[in-house]
Amino acid sequence: MANVRGLRPSDVRSIEVSLRALIGDLAPDDVPIAYATQVWESFDAIERLAASAKTLLARRVEQTRSWERKGFRSPAEQSASISGTSEAAAKRQLQTSKQLEAVPATADAARAGKLSAQKVEAIASAAMVAPEAEGDLLREAAAPLAHVREECLRARGRGDRELSYARIQHERFSREWIDAEGAWNFMARGTIDAAARFRAVFEPIVEEMFTTARSEGRKEPREAYAFDALIELAERGGHPDPHRQALTSIPRVGAR
Repeated sequence: MANVRGLRPSDVRSIEVSLRALIGDLAPDDVPIAYATQVWESFDAIERLAASAKTLLARRVEQTRSWERKGFRSPAEQSASISGTSEAAAKRQLQTSKQLEAVPATADAARAGKLSAQKVEAIASAAMVAPEAEGDLLREAAAPLAHVREECLRARGRGDRELSYARIQHERFSREWIDAEGAWNFMARGTIDAAARFRAVFEPIVEEMFTTARSEGRKEPREAYAFDALIELAERGGHPDPHRQALTSIPRVGAR
């Protein structure tokens, strides 16, 4: 058993070599059906443990500054390049790595392989804001990820409302990206008063789009018209004349 306080690449590589040999010969249909679930669960445990090790090590990798020597702009860019993940995910991993120093109970749960990478990220972030909630969040950790994330958000929201508001305002963002299929995606997060101002302008346009579509015999989910309304809102911002023709029929594939 390797001394983890003096861990060397060779110590981990021997495990990697064994896994490569095992998975290289893996033929799913040859695994006895009675053992398939157990084998899958073992690999899942290995995955969680490996993800925890990567998260714990991320801050140490940053300290090496190898990303500078190899021509990367940041440690996150280097990690994303190696792991094949997004730079945003690598930044979150590095942030979580630093947070785990201050939340030892969550770090211990990660080392024990009790948490997925997503749950480690959510609980560590919440525990930094609400340390008194860390124990409760860890006891909830066996629940589905969506539930754990919701509880983490609730924990972050409890306590000083002004501090919570300031934190949300500071962390506000909007992001857009093109996914693998070639579709445009948009996501935003901010304060509820900003949301109220947005809805006050946005919802009437959604209703206009919906009403116009129904009058033309087009029946699509309301979410489809909400997308059209988002684009319409952007176009109205670029055309401040309120009298311009705003609502035009937008042909859509599969519209009825």
